[in-house]
Amino acid sequence: MEKFNKMRKTAELKIKRRNLEEVRKAVSNIKDEKGNSLEPKIKDLVIGFQIWGIPTIMACEGHDDGWSYPWLTIPFKYLKETARILRQWNYCQGPQNPINPVIWIIDPRAEPLIRPLLGKSLRALQEDAIKFGFFLQNLTKDFDWSKD
Repeated sequence: MEKFNKMRKTAELKIKRRNLEEVRKAVSNIKDEKGNSLEPKIKDLVIGFQIWGIPTIMACEGHDDGWSYPWLTIPFKYLKETARILRQWNYCQGPQNPINPVIWIIDPRAEPLIRPLLGKSLRALQEDAIKFGFFLQNLTKDFDWSKD
């Protein structure tokens, strides 16, 4: 039994809420190689992930002349936490919007790519990225991530 409890402990999620204002300030200082700030329609989602301790590597709000959806990448070691976050968001989406909910997925690439399922306009997907970011930012620090 002791061995099982040790194994279970190592499998626990490491999601811990950080200070919102500190995360906002840090994200506001993010610049690309050309000195451009983070795009506004993905910024809130980056803040939402980082407030829960999940770093983002790259992020894009999506463009009509390129990838036509918002996305961000995370380090592989945060897959479990990210899957839990996506599950919470996707579960919350269903009852609120049972017709064509925007579902977010982990798309494995060189680094895991977090993106919505396609089938909606770029603008609708960008609006959902903003809502998803606010959802994460507004969860309280005592939110129970262990619930399915």
